[in-house]
Amino acid sequence: MEKVRENNLKEDKIPMVAHNLIHVGIAGIDFYTFGHIIMGVAGFTILVTFLNTPSAFSFVQLGALFWDLFENLVLLKLGFKFEGRRDSPINSLFDILFIDIGASISFILYVILIEDIQLQENFFIVINLILAAIFYILFFVTKKKIIDKTIKEKYDEMFKEDEEVRENIYLAQIYSDLFQEKVENVKKKIKSKSIDYDLL
Repeated sequence: MEKVRENNLKEDKIPMVAHNLIHVGIAGIDFYTFGHIIMGVAGFTILVTFLNTPSAFSFVQLGALFWDLFENLVLLKLGFKFEGRRDSPINSLFDILFIDIGASISFILYVILIEDIQLQENFFIVINLILAAIFYILFFVTKKKIIDKTIKEKYDEMFKEDEEVRENIYLAQIYSDLFQEKVENVKKKIKSKSIDYDLL
């Protein structure tokens, strides 16, 4: 299975940005990129409460390197890696880079809000929580898009030469949706008359 995937990757040039599940963990940027940015933001936010800003940033950089090694050695062995495969060198490099980018964003915000404007640290933490939430949403949106695109590609590949099968599946989906809609309408009518439809 792994050899087949590797052959497919050799035949198909790997993009810098993953556009299907095969390229996740292989291309430089994928939906996990947003998770790595969050790690950088969170790491700096936590460490800067104990250390000065340069030291906190340096620890995040060191932590990014250790995380990548831990992810590709320990988590891979434990079976927690995505699709059970090791990150490509370019993906590992970009993972470390994006953790550093997240820490840099947090570092700049800290300097502006705390050291320059001299606001309370609580305000800085709230801003970082909002940032983390935005990147978290981007993670799920991007993941869904990549999964949907992969499913569509697989579907098109399976039935590209059989137009009749494609048409029948499409019609089956329409009938299924219509049936579901009719069931929901019946449930509403039954409920409006205070009848327990589960007993029917």
